[in-house]
Amino acid sequence: MSIFNSNNTSITMSLKLQASDIPKDLSGKVAIVTGAKSGLGYQTTYLLARAGCTVYLAGRGEAALKDTIIRLTTEYAELSSDHLHALECDLSSTATAVASARSFPSDRLDILIANAGIALQNDTETSPEGWEKHFQTNHLGHFAFITELLPKIESTAETYGSARVVVVASEAHKFISGIDFEAIRKPVVPGLQGLVGCMKRYAQSKLANIMFAQELDRRLKAKGQEKVFVAAIDPGQFILPLGAIATNLGGTGEQLGYPEFIGKAVRSFGRLTMFSDREGAMTQTLVATAPQVVEQKLSGQYFTPSLTWLGRWDYSKPDELKPHASDVAVQKKLWDVSQAAINDALKAAGMSLQNAS
Repeated sequence: MSIFNSNNTSITMSLKLQASDIPKDLSGKVAIVTGAKSGLGYQTTYLLARAGCTVYLAGRGEAALKDTIIRLTTEYAELSSDHLHALECDLSSTATAVASARSFPSDRLDILIANAGIALQNDTETSPEGWEKHFQTNHLGHFAFITELLPKIESTAETYGSARVVVVASEAHKFISGIDFEAIRKPVVPGLQGLVGCMKRYAQSKLANIMFAQELDRRLKAKGQEKVFVAAIDPGQFILPLGAIATNLGGTGEQLGYPEFIGKAVRSFGRLTMFSDREGAMTQTLVATAPQVVEQKLSGQYFTPSLTWLGRWDYSKPDELKPHASDVAVQKKLWDVSQAAINDALKAAGMSLQNAS
């Protein structure tokens, strides 16, 4: 049985990516994982590094990143610090995201996993460049970071046969019907009354992640680049927006207007009812490494986890997108808006412009 996604690529619905499909030897490969200091990013870094992949942990605070490397090598004795490197990366500003990409020291980049994100940030201010903060961090920051690194990704693909970009999205994108291009320039309303709006902004940023991955795949194919594989994934933890709190993506709860003890209760409930961080990391790690993705030419797809009857991760698979997530016209508009935002930010910062893909 097969279906067709928005890029008109037949995908085999019977494909099951299992834990054993992560290669045991990734020696020589170079990866970046954003948001690697905790949660899914931390476990993804472990899964890559234990196979010998060189991993750059991208996030804010070089000292905190180095502490994370120490934690990883202490917790997992099989890891070598020689394979783990800190990369300062601040996605809350488009200009700083580009600056981070330009500071990446390696000419080789086989894998880029856009894992970092924020959720339920009930902030009354926009980003420094005037964007709603979920949209800025989850979409715009990654858009700028990834597109700036595309030349290295493409060069790696040509030299070594393939390269992959994995964008971590969420099933939360199904909670909304499209991108509100006016709302992405406005902060959310403070307090409990803004909770629904806050959830919508998070869902919108996750929809933008999917649309970006689809449009990037289409643009690469249009110029004849068939060796770079792009995919969006749902890690499976965030069935409910409150899952973001349970997995350390969204803060304590006080920023939403309710006491910390409620946040603690939600996190405790989440740990019992949702995936562990290791389980949540499986889909993005598999899509970034499993040979079937290249062999079956599964670029441009959306992957989700399949659960056991007990609600645990079982395997990961290609999945069908809702029509609103596959709207090519909106995908193109989102790309144009995002590229213009980058150019404006770089001009304001006195930085050279990107070579747009």
